[in-house]
Amino acid sequence: MMDAETPTADDAQTPADQPSPPAVIHDTLDYAPPVSRLFSLKPEEPNSYRELGLRHEHASEMLRMLRDPRLIEASNWDDELHVLSHAALALSEMGQIEVLPALLDILKLVSGDTEEAADDDEPMPHLWASHHLPEIAARFGPKAIPYLLPSLEPDSGYSPIVQVFIINAMEAIASRWDKAGLMVGEIMKRFLARYEEYDVLTASDFAISLIRLGLWEENELVIRQGLEEGHLAGLRFFLPAFRRDGLIPDDWLVEYDLHIFGGDDSDDDEEDDQDDDLGTSPYLSPLAETDLRGSGTTPRKAAEKKKKAKRKQAAKSRRQNRKKK
Repeated sequence: MMDAETPTADDAQTPADQPSPPAVIHDTLDYAPPVSRLFSLKPEEPNSYRELGLRHEHASEMLRMLRDPRLIEASNWDDELHVLSHAALALSEMGQIEVLPALLDILKLVSGDTEEAADDDEPMPHLWASHHLPEIAARFGPKAIPYLLPSLEPDSGYSPIVQVFIINAMEAIASRWDKAGLMVGEIMKRFLARYEEYDVLTASDFAISLIRLGLWEENELVIRQGLEEGHLAGLRFFLPAFRRDGLIPDDWLVEYDLHIFGGDDSDDDEEDDQDDDLGTSPYLSPLAETDLRGSGTTPRKAAEKKKKAKRKQAAKSRRQNRKKK
């Protein structure tokens, strides 16, 4: 995998020199039409990049964009600059698989920043790259897998949060390409067997991916063992929703549920402690914020709603007890 290009002394900019509007950034860089037209696009534009006159002969310039340290830095603080996102999508539309190592290099470059952002409850840097990675990888199918595999190793240099998006990319390939399903499942199985080497977020997502792929039964022993040892704690957020959606049997691993989606209304102190722990870890918080139903419900929101209902019921009980006295 190629490393991001290092800026020369001529390219270096002091904070005072840093441009702000996209037009100024464009004026300071040596990108010519039609590639330069990517600077003026909004996130939802266009329907096809061929409309801009972009062709295969422009791929090298767009790859240079994705490795331009000035653009990588600028797009991290300028919410109105979407040129890198468009360059990546245009390259994938053209079938240029070299876009994958370029995206992965950006994500590796900001992996340390993703952990700091999680600690400070701030948006993840270069979130566009993480969101586009599954979509782009799925376009290339099994051919994308060799590009993704090294980044899932425990010593790869990618943060656990970024590794979750890479696992999602593997799952997207399996979902879109039938012949890739068993291959991805076997890969996830091998990674899951090494759960002790990973952060709880990455290890949990290996298990979550296998369940979504319908491979829970053949991996039951290692999943149960990982839950028992606490290495797959993030999976506990998902078990009730997976069971309700028919992805796992109704009686499977119920002893590990967090009971945050309704059901048992026990006031057990341990359950309250589990609810309070949702998302307190910077690594577990992305799972706590995941929309499990596609309707805006996340584990954190469900936990907060249930605790509010408990407090309301407790207050009602106290008022009834006072009346009886």
